[in-house]
Amino acid sequence: MAVRQYIGARYVPIFDGAWDNTKAYEPLTVVEYQGNSYTSRQAVPTGIAISNTQYWVETGNYSAQIEAYRQEVQAYNNRIATLEGKFPVAANDIASNAVTSAKIATGAVTSTKIADTAVHYEALNASLKQSIDKINNMVDNRDMRYINIICIGDSYGRGVGGINNPPDDMRGWPYYMNKHAHFNTFINVSNSGAGFANQGHSTEYDGMTFQDQLDYAYNNLSTLASGITASDIDIVFVAGGYNDHSHADVDIIAACQNFCDDSRAKFPNAKIYFAPLCTGKVNLHPAGEYFHAYSSQCDGMEQRNATVFEKALYILMGRPNYYCRSTDSHPSDAGHHKQGLELLNLLCGGNVNQQLKTYWTQETEGFSWESDITPSSNFHYGCVDGKWIMKGALTIESWNGWTAKKLGTLPICMRPIENTFIIAIVYGANKPAVCRVALETDGDIIAYSITSAESASVPGTMNNVQIIIPYTEFALGAVM
Repeated sequence: MAVRQYIGARYVPIFDGAWDNTKAYEPLTVVEYQGNSYTSRQAVPTGIAISNTQYWVETGNYSAQIEAYRQEVQAYNNRIATLEGKFPVAANDIASNAVTSAKIATGAVTSTKIADTAVHYEALNASLKQSIDKINNMVDNRDMRYINIICIGDSYGRGVGGINNPPDDMRGWPYYMNKHAHFNTFINVSNSGAGFANQGHSTEYDGMTFQDQLDYAYNNLSTLASGITASDIDIVFVAGGYNDHSHADVDIIAACQNFCDDSRAKFPNAKIYFAPLCTGKVNLHPAGEYFHAYSSQCDGMEQRNATVFEKALYILMGRPNYYCRSTDSHPSDAGHHKQGLELLNLLCGGNVNQQLKTYWTQETEGFSWESDITPSSNFHYGCVDGKWIMKGALTIESWNGWTAKKLGTLPICMRPIENTFIIAIVYGANKPAVCRVALETDGDIIAYSITSAESASVPGTMNNVQIIIPYTEFALGAVM
């Protein structure tokens, strides 16, 4: 008998050098073009332009920042050339013996002027060296210690559910991003209750939307980050989005577009990133009230060419319960830490670090079996890259094989986008038989009556029936 092996989709990116218009590429292939990196969204046929956003997404754009730093270096060079003509003692004067004993004797050149000249050159050289170092690190190492970042968010950004002692100790995702990245400049103006369209309610930012937070950071930049100008900001990073669910899609999209336009006007050298966040306890099913908000936010930001990390939505899905606060949909401190680490990973060009096999019990993630159902110790079920995966054996205490039997209930955020049926093997009758196991959009997992072809093997009520469910996967309702 041939052994059938499941070959899943690759979810680790591969790097394939410079982009070639004559080549075909697999999904999740990273290529380089004009100094920037692009990742394929799907299989790419030959002849597809790198600018085609249906197939390619820009995942690294350092050209604008590097060009700004090069211009900065050139400006220092120009200042040096200008000042050499004004200083009483210049490098060319010394080299050409223009500084003579006669000039020193007449006071045209004094020790004070020589000392002043040295100080000016030392300061200019130090600034020049700092700019060159910044360029080298950006190009060669992409070192986060040289990055100036503004973080925009909601209660997840303030650490609500974890360690939240405003205004000085708010350990949300921005705090943990900075803890591991050590940004050169780090500004967090997250506001509980805020969204692109929704106004927040934190004391210092009461009534502010995400765009209002951006304006606040701009207007108070000298206080928030001494010595930093708006042109020095490298990244505007926005994460959250849960609070926009009560607003119309058209209003959310317009607010996202306005945010991007305002960000580029105020911080011309900053790249804009957006990551939708939730804990897995949020209603993400298309029929639910929250899914449309996340979808509209991603659409609006992408329409303005912001970088959108859609898979950030799944960072805490399928994680043990200690990542979530039990009383509501906020992360625990461990959850905030996890989100911060994964967002930093995405920012550095990585992928969401999800577990291939996730184990739940009735007490954790809102997933529940019926009281007379016992999963085997090696029963695997979990959420991976926007898909629900399940495989293993279940034992039913008692089942009349002629009737439908409810096995369990999926939490709202992990229900299929459409009803899905799989064929399972049943042991416990006179001989092995088959049944249909349905995973339905309302969350029910149901074993349906055994088909008539196998009915002769069913003795009616059966005890300790074992159902073997083969490997199966289906798209979640929250797939973007």
